[in-house]
Amino acid sequence: MPLIFGTPMWKISKIPDGSRKRLFRLYESLQLNPWHFEQFRSESGFFEKSYKGFIVYQISDDMVDITGLGVAPHVQRQGLGKALLHTLIEQHPLKRFFLEVSVHNTNAIAFYERQGFQKIQLRPLYGHYLGQLSDFWVMCKNYM
Repeated sequence: MPLIFGTPMWKISKIPDGSRKRLFRLYESLQLNPWHFEQFRSESGFFEKSYKGFIVYQISDDMVDITGLGVAPHVQRQGLGKALLHTLIEQHPLKRFFLEVSVHNTNAIAFYERQGFQKIQLRPLYGHYLGQLSDFWVMCKNYM
């Protein structure tokens, strides 16, 4: 039986290999930084059981690099992003959490700041957002 986390509204579990293509379609529809499926497939992650959201990440030593957090537009602002993020944090206590976000993605920046992340570095012309080259913030949340 798979391990399930989350809240009564959101059932969150580890991403099984068989679900990655379906989650990748959600990832592509959100127009996040462009990845290939092979990159997405290699990440660890959690997803919402009805395929409305996901969080993918990599772990090294004392840090977690959040490489993607996506929530379907029709369920945004209903607590799913927060549930996914907090599931990850609960599973990896005493780690530092890092992520990168476009300076133009102001809703995401505000969300991460509400969750305790701070901007620590600006990376000029670092990646793409909505098809355009963009500066990105590196954000960090410390638990040490």
